[in-house]
Amino acid sequence: LKEKFNEMRKLKKEAKHLNKKMKEIRENIPAMLIQFHESEISSGHHYVQVVENMKEMTNSLNHIILPAYTHLDNNHPPDKEQADDLKDFNDKTSEFFQFVIQLLEDRKSGEIEELNRKRDEILNMVDEIQVSRIKILKKTQKGVKVSITYLDMLNETKNLVLNVVKLVKANIKLLDSPGHVSVDVEKDILD
Repeated sequence: LKEKFNEMRKLKKEAKHLNKKMKEIRENIPAMLIQFHESEISSGHHYVQVVENMKEMTNSLNHIILPAYTHLDNNHPPDKEQADDLKDFNDKTSEFFQFVIQLLEDRKSGEIEELNRKRDEILNMVDEIQVSRIKILKKTQKGVKVSITYLDMLNETKNLVLNVVKLVKANIKLLDSPGHVSVDVEKDILD
């Protein structure tokens, strides 16, 4: 929103690094699974789910950051409605991610209903913003390319939020499964 190109460039670089790290983690799945004992097969399954959700999250981040970077690089500032919607949306998603981080750090598996509620608020907010944007597009028929990029980024944020919830649930199952202490996946998640 503040059109800080250098910050977007930094985010793009961080997303690329995260993608590379995620690729290394995925490639290391077989070696990690070997560490599980026969009695810990369900733990291995949950570990794979956690890693796959992390992969999907990095994909979504890339699909959010790269269009935002390109959009900014082409000097297309958001219109007032987009800027207002994005500010509110950013506040809501920041609150969601802070809740998720706290949930993972504190291992509060009893707060899944609250997580689902917060997820649903964000998904509903995305739907409302998209409907509003479509109405504006229909009325003005200006900024179609910018609006499509904006809508795509919102959809990817939706995917990101859905995969975060899946990750938290898979992590809870991993922690609750027999032998979860043999693999320290929490470090990868929280990093």
